[in-house]
Amino acid sequence: MAKSSDSFSDLQEFASDSDTEDSISELFTKAANNLSNLLPMIDNEILISLYGYYKQATAGPCKVSKPSWYDVKGKTKWEAWNKLGDMPQMQAKIAYVNIMKRFDGQFLSTTTTKKEFWVTVSTLQKTNEEVAESERSIVDHVKEGDYKLVSECLKSYDLNKLKSILNELDADGLGLVHWASDRGSEDILQLLINEGADINLLDCDKQTPLHYAASCGHINCVKLLISNGADIDIEDVNGDTPVVVSNDDVIKSLFV
Repeated sequence: MAKSSDSFSDLQEFASDSDTEDSISELFTKAANNLSNLLPMIDNEILISLYGYYKQATAGPCKVSKPSWYDVKGKTKWEAWNKLGDMPQMQAKIAYVNIMKRFDGQFLSTTTTKKEFWVTVSTLQKTNEEVAESERSIVDHVKEGDYKLVSECLKSYDLNKLKSILNELDADGLGLVHWASDRGSEDILQLLINEGADINLLDCDKQTPLHYAASCGHINCVKLLISNGADIDIEDVNGDTPVVVSNDDVIKSLFV
């Protein structure tokens, strides 16, 4: 398992190599886009740190309330962000890039393409155990964004099994629609909705797929859910509606 030091002594050196804020932002975007390729190499502790720096870089200092004590997943992510205090967004971007450089510096020379990216809920719960191909379930395929295999699985179920699998919660307390929204897999999310998945399915924290899409910054998934009639007023265990858990102004505007 790859490890990364908590020391960022190379920040100043890296900053001096970047002449403008635009160049730093471009490297940050490249690094964030490359995260999914490096997940097998990065342990949970580092992923959580990356989440904190990402939030600080894109949304600034943490201004949201601390999740309830029993929301372990949310509290861990919140603490990673909140502990950065008033760190400037440019410094957070540099810190994020420096962590990613230690795992793979090749992304620095790649062409930047515009796409959505995030440290998703699932990456904060990943393990290093590889699941054998024969043991992979539809949940694994949804997490991996494999539309073809998800579609094949759905077609293989009889009507009763299909109805059950579409709306049941897994060991993590999430349904398929939550994972698709968390991953930003718009095509899979539409497929699940077409097959009869509950668009307002509640997870173990009473969050809907719209909560996940909004909090993870997946604009297209938010649009898809709202256009398909998702309830924008459902509150989770903390009393927060989907718009409240979002830090993206564009996404917030979709709820108006």
